[in-house]
Amino acid sequence: MTEHEENLKRYVEQLAKLQRSIQDSNWVYRSVEDIVSKIGKFDIANPLPPDIERGKAGLCFRNAFRLMSSRGYTYVEGIAMPSNTLFATHHAWCVDGSGRVIDPTWPDGVAYLGVHLNEFFVYQRALRRRKYGVFGDTDSFDLYEKGLPQDAILP
Repeated sequence: MTEHEENLKRYVEQLAKLQRSIQDSNWVYRSVEDIVSKIGKFDIANPLPPDIERGKAGLCFRNAFRLMSSRGYTYVEGIAMPSNTLFATHHAWCVDGSGRVIDPTWPDGVAYLGVHLNEFFVYQRALRRRKYGVFGDTDSFDLYEKGLPQDAILP
């Protein structure tokens, strides 16, 4: 594990623990960080391949969704850390068959901890929510309360 990955793991675990301690709930998850701390896995930071165009900044969920749709990469949503800050953030990216990150948004990601999601599930969520992204908004509370369907998560 790299130093960046260790820092990211510690950050996610501490934030998830804090959120669980202040929220009295029987929900499966309390936050994106809680989901990621329990079922997320690290992906290998990697430069964007030259044949893939970088998407617009601030639109990571859309950029990753489009890359999944056009290239067949696996969509991943979780918490990631760019090199130019100490702060991690909710982010989306893709991975190739070797687990290497294909991040169509950031030029400088150094640590990626996320949940690999089934393409059909990602499409269903986008249609239901009428926006990109799976976790994070109040219309994702069903996933926090009940957990993710077993077929939503890729091994």
